[in-house]
Parts: sequence; structure tokens; C-alpha cells
Amino acid sequence: MSASAQTYKIVDTDQILVYDSINDVPAITIGNPFYGQDAQYNCYQPWYVDNGDGTITDVNTGLMWQKTPDQDGDGDGHGGCNGGSCPI
Repeated sequence: MSASAQTYKIVDTDQILVYDSINDVPAITIGNPFYGQDAQYNCYQPWYVDNGDGTITDVNTGLMWQKTPDQDGDGDGHGGCNGGSCPI
């Protein structure tokens, strides 16, 4: 698909390093087998809005998700709940 036919926004990841198969390298040019890595493109910067109703919206993509507390820091969003039951 050509860039002009793209119908959605790609959000930048702030990746700055470019790699060969083992190490980061200073630069890779068109035609090199490692060309086309994320760090070689500047896209839309991440932009999120807290809607104030328990949801967050990605302004670039329009995606929305629910904020969930992760009180125990394990990334599952259950805040210490195990198997659906939470300690009081």
C-alpha cells in the first residue's frame, strides 16, 4: 500500500536507535536489508486526553479505553484481586 493510500494515522513510538542483526548502528540507507525501521520515520506524536469519566482517548486514532487502577503494580488491572474475588 502506498503512503498516499493510507487511511489511518501511525503514532510515533519515540524509537531513536536503528539496528543491524546484532547492534545499534549509526545509519541505514535505502536498499540496505535493515532499512525501514521505526526510528527512521517521524509520525504523529502520542496525544492522549483524559475524558474525566474514567476513560482515555487517543486523539490521533480515536481509540478510547477505560482507566483501571493497578494497585498491586502487576499490570493486570485487578488491583490485588485474585480469581475474581478482591480482598476487603
